[in-house]
Amino acid sequence: FYVLDAMFGCNDLLTEEAIYGQLRRIVKDAGECAAESANRPPPRLGVLTSMQRDLWARAREHLAQNETNRANLDLIERSCFIVCLDKDSNQQEQQAEAAAVGDAVSNDVRRSLQLLHGMGSRHNGANRWYDKTMQ
Repeated sequence: FYVLDAMFGCNDLLTEEAIYGQLRRIVKDAGECAAESANRPPPRLGVLTSMQRDLWARAREHLAQNETNRANLDLIERSCFIVCLDKDSNQQEQQAEAAAVGDAVSNDVRRSLQLLHGMGSRHNGANRWYDKTMQ
């Protein structure tokens, strides 16, 4: 995952242009990393946050035993929000959905599902951090 600090110094915010530049850098780097590790998909720990609360709490405790994991969990939990870099679902699935419910409805439904939960576990749902309200 990537961290983008929107503030520097005590109270100085990055400009919109600076934030946009950082986001572009992150997207570029994420694409390069994905290409390099095409045979090794990244761990999808976010899916653990969709588990029953007590199970997720136990999994979190286990992860936090490692110092790096504990620091990463802290960064995620202190963040204001999360931006998910999703792959689009494949065109065949989009065509099947469009045939089933109509093009206009299908696009609206697809966008809603993508925003809410990444189109489910077969697509991008495992990269969500469900403990965050804004993604």
